[in-house]
Parts: sequence; structure tokens; C-alpha cells
Amino acid sequence: MTTKTLPRLHVGVGWRADGLTLFPVWAEMPVHDLIVVNAAYVDVAERTGSPTVGELVLTNTSDRPALMLEGELLEGGWQNRVLNADLLLGAHDSQIAGVTCVEQGRWSGGTHHMRRARMAPGCVRVGLRREDGHRQNEVWRQVSRYEPTLGPTRTMSLSEQLDKVASGRDSAGRPVGRARHSQIPAEPLPGQVGVIGALSGRPAWLEILPSPDVLADFWTSLVDAALLDAHSSFNAPCRAQAARDFAVHCGGLPLHPEQSAGAGIQIIGPRGPISVRGITSPEGNLLHALAVNTEHRLWGEA
Repeated sequence: MTTKTLPRLHVGVGWRADGLTLFPVWAEMPVHDLIVVNAAYVDVAERTGSPTVGELVLTNTSDRPALMLEGELLEGGWQNRVLNADLLLGAHDSQIAGVTCVEQGRWSGGTHHMRRARMAPGCVRVGLRREDGHRQNEVWRQVSRYEPTLGPTRTMSLSEQLDKVASGRDSAGRPVGRARHSQIPAEPLPGQVGVIGALSGRPAWLEILPSPDVLADFWTSLVDAALLDAHSSFNAPCRAQAARDFAVHCGGLPLHPEQSAGAGIQIIGPRGPISVRGITSPEGNLLHALAVNTEHRLWGEA
């Protein structure tokens, strides 16, 4: 694969939810529909014999490639983790994947995990990109920020905080998530393959998936994760032009092949305040890209 950029993007009218604004994104690229997302086809387990915090074994039981995303939650086992980087599992392939803990207070349990296509919020996904040896501590710090606003959890668990958003109530019984923000649609718009999330009036991330069907599979999880981040933001709208400018800027960044990622190829953008990573097929077709504004003021707040 030669140096590439993101496909040409088109940004629609946003949906507002307090300090969060979500903008639908369409992309000028071929649709890829040979990808399995259904959680039933990917088995997630601890390493045999001696579980390791930073590694899990992923096995695709289907006859088609299975796409797994950076920041996807892998829940259960000895503790809940998130996937460090995109991975494309070939048909009936098994890989040892790098993961990061999102549950500080537990190191016990069974050998198998659940894969529900749930996603970590933006602040946690930014933490996964730390390259100074402090990735785990930064992820824990970001997860801990939800305890004061949504209420404590038994094990400082990101999964339990997402459960509150999904259920519509925080620890005190106050409405959260879609219970407060029903104007965000239950499914993406026709042809939509991506989303821009803005927090506190500024674009924070841009995410592109390979087809409208794959985006639809992850849609509820992406929205719940964004609504979780909204609890730490202040109430400010984001202008549509700012979202479009962000898309143009991200689209102009060169993307280089970095290393193999199972059956796919990891791609990465240049170092800078906008960090872009993703994955392509062996032929160079874009399967996923996530651009995050690592200097967004929200990520650094205590």
C-alpha cells in the first residue's frame, strides 16, 4: 500500500445533546460488506495457563473476516479490557491481541469474555495512544473521571458506567444518556459511514467505518460512549463549519502503512495534535479510521 489519505468526506447537520454534538459523515469510497461484526462469531479468552493483563486471545469462528476496533470493550474474564488497536481477523483465525484494563478493582473470574461491540468513550481511546509507557495509568485516570458525576462503581469499571448510560439512570436515579437526549436517532442516516463528535463546542474525534451496515452495528455503542463523554463537558454547541473544517484537516493528513494487523494492515498518520490510526484490507481498502484531537481541553481535565 502506498501513502494515502482519508476519502473525501461530507458532513451533515449535527444532533445536539448538552455539551455533545454528533455530526453524520458520508464518504466517497467503495462499500465493503464482507466483514463480520456480530459478536457471536468472535471468541475472546484469557491466555491459557496464565492470564496476562495486557493480552487476550481472539478467535474468529466465521467464514468471513471479522473487524475489531481500537477501543472496543472485551468484558468478563479476569477483568474488563479494551482493544489497543484495530484488528482484522481472517476466517477461522486466532490472534493474541494487545489490550488495556478498564476495571481497576478486579483480577479474578473465568477465562472467557463477552464481545458486545461496545466502545470506550473518546477520552479512553485517546489514552490508548499514549506512547510514553503510561498508557494504562492514563486510561485508568480517564475512567475514574466518571465516578464523581455518575456515581461510584464496585471496581471502578468503565462497563458499569456504560451500563448506567444504556439504562438511562445514574447511581442516584437521575436520567442520563438517551433518557435525556432522545433526539439522537436510534440508527444512522441512509448511506452514513461515519460520525464526528464535538464536545464543549470543539470537534474531538472523527470515525469512519467500511459500510453503512457496519456503522449501524456499532451505532448504539458509539452514541452511548459519546454520551458518557458528554457528562464531563460543558454545555456549548459546535458550529457545523468547525466540524467540516475538522473533516477537511483530517482528510489532508497522509496515512502510511505501519504493520500487519491480523489479516489487515494498520495505517497511521503523522505525529501531531490530530492523531489518526486505522486499518485497511490487504488491497489497501479503508476498513476503519479514527482521528482524535489529542489536545482537546476535555481530555486533560481532572
